[in-house]
Formats: sequence, C-alpha cells, structure tokens
Amino acid sequence: MLIAELYRRVNLSGIFQGVNTAGALLPGAVSKCLYWHRSINIEKLLSVGFSQLGRRMTLEMMKKMYELPE
Repeated sequence: MLIAELYRRVNLSGIFQGVNTAGALLPGAVSKCLYWHRSINIEKLLSVGFSQLGRRMTLEMMKKMYELPE
C-alpha cells in the first residue's frame, strides 16, 4: 500500500517512470544492480531483524564500524 501511495504522489507531479528495487528476483527484470545499506541505528535494525551480527561481531564492534563522522 505504501508503494501505491508513493506512485500516486509522484504521478501527480507529472513523473510516470521510475526505478524500483526488490529483495527478490522478479519476472521481467530489465537489469541487475548491487547496492549496500549504511546502518545508522544498529540496535533498532538488529531488534526488528533487518540486520544481524556476524559470528565474531559484537554490538560495540558493529556500532564502531558504522559510526558516522562528527
């Protein structure tokens, strides 16, 4: 539903084409790309299951790895 609302709003501004990404292989794909996420709120992403700690990774190590510069 969220994507449908996004399309509706964009169409109102006269834009009718776009690029989408998906976590699954979709039929009719016209290209393939690789992208990364930069984790900002590590604890939240871990708690909702979006990210997970590696075998030898601690929460503190992950926080330091994704720490934003001042």
